[in-house]
Amino acid sequence: MIERFYWEKALISLSEHWRLTCMLGARQVGKSTFLRPQGAFYSFDDEKLRTLVKKDPLHWLQEQLQASKRIILDEATRLPSLFEAMKIIVDQNPNDKGRIWFASSSNYQLIKKIEESLAGRVFIYAASPLLVSEVVNNETPTFLEWLHEKKIKSFYRDEHHLIEKVLEKSLFPEPFLSQDRFFSKQWLEQYITTYLLRDLVENFPKVDFSKWQEFIKIFLSYPASTLSMNRLGQSIGVHHATIKEYIKISQAALICFRLPIYSKSTLKRLVKSEKYVMIDSALCKAYHAHISSGVLFENFIISQIIYLLNATLASSNFFHWRTEDGAEVDLVLEGDFGVIPIEIKQGTKISKNMFSGLNSFLDAHPRVKRALLFYEGSKTERYEKIHVLPVATLFL
Repeated sequence: MIERFYWEKALISLSEHWRLTCMLGARQVGKSTFLRPQGAFYSFDDEKLRTLVKKDPLHWLQEQLQASKRIILDEATRLPSLFEAMKIIVDQNPNDKGRIWFASSSNYQLIKKIEESLAGRVFIYAASPLLVSEVVNNETPTFLEWLHEKKIKSFYRDEHHLIEKVLEKSLFPEPFLSQDRFFSKQWLEQYITTYLLRDLVENFPKVDFSKWQEFIKIFLSYPASTLSMNRLGQSIGVHHATIKEYIKISQAALICFRLPIYSKSTLKRLVKSEKYVMIDSALCKAYHAHISSGVLFENFIISQIIYLLNATLASSNFFHWRTEDGAEVDLVLEGDFGVIPIEIKQGTKISKNMFSGLNSFLDAHPRVKRALLFYEGSKTERYEKIHVLPVATLFL
């Protein structure tokens, strides 16, 4: 069992200040396993429980809160009437913090319910697949130290074998923990065929099922990539507005993340295409074995950075940057640590031509103090504003 120490620390902290705490994450990232021992646990995937509670959700909630210090409502969006009942309870007891935790796998449904009933009453915590720092049981990876300008070591051990394992087996807990590589591959294939291609759109009756399947198959082949809505629409025979709707559904299910263009300088003409990062590189590889290792590696690093900052409650925004003359930066971070452009390179050696995108970004944003290049080597280096860190600093 891998300890989800970021989750535990964050949710306990949030419970001291918020009346309601929601854990939002894709299916099978480990929410239920983590939440089950944290209080009286009720899963609303259970039809019998939904039928029982639906009769009088307010009375049911009041009874559970009288009987338990904390209650956990898993997949709470399966019973919409729960949200109005939660609103009544927290409004009646404004100083009663942290006694109701609930979880959801659907951002689309959850945001709608919160806007209707719970705005200002709940903190939404993003739950991800495993972080590699959790796998190696290190709560304070060097990257977080570097981000806040603390002194770091100059050399890190090679962890190439661990990264290879992650890219092969996935960071969803079940396939990662399995000793059987064949099972891990089967698990990922089943996740795609039963959930992404079928179950995900069961709540969207207007979606053309066959077109959705075509979309997902193509979408998974573009991890960490910019997309042309028009071109993708033409390839499956739908309008680009339909592609936008499909991507919204994918984002709501938390199987991808949108990176808008970073556009806070007028010194360069920018390409406005949005970039999408997939939840798990191995998931893409399981369906499209031909995807280049470099793209999968980039998707893995970007997703780990996003997950790490979200897990530690760092207030952060995520972008990418690309100019019309071809200069590009893989990821741009913005937070209380400033603005940091990041390039990701597969390989163990550094050459100056790897810095061209970062230098172009720094030229366009002269107030930016630091830039970062991740690579697979073991030494930390610095070239004026550009810092070079081993990928291992994300988890060691």
